[in-house]
Amino acid sequence: MDEGGYRRILGVAEGHKEDKAGWLQILKHLKRRGLSGVRLIVSDACLGLAEAALHESLIRAFQWFGGVPRQVWVDNQKAAVLKHVPGAVRFNERFKQLACHYGFVPKACRPYRARTKSWVS
Repeated sequence: MDEGGYRRILGVAEGHKEDKAGWLQILKHLKRRGLSGVRLIVSDACLGLAEAALHESLIRAFQWFGGVPRQVWVDNQKAAVLKHVPGAVRFNERFKQLACHYGFVPKACRPYRARTKSWVS
């Protein structure tokens, strides 16, 4: 959105499906074109975009801080958590693969329990 409140088309891409790989390709293309300082992403609940954004954000945080924490807590977004019932969390398969690759233990905050969240989200 520009200063006048209008949305701008940043790019158009052809693809077969809106999966993580497709969205990562689009985001990397926009970055190469000079897109930076993004403060907000608005999506139509597209899981592929949410996964790409979450995974890329975590990877950049690991690089920035120079390491990977033992645990990564998430707030039950579908890009990470498929189902959360008392005593059991079913994580998104690609999020589990990311955790395995980087060697962290995925954890999910308890739904509707603000005290299980950190002060910074």
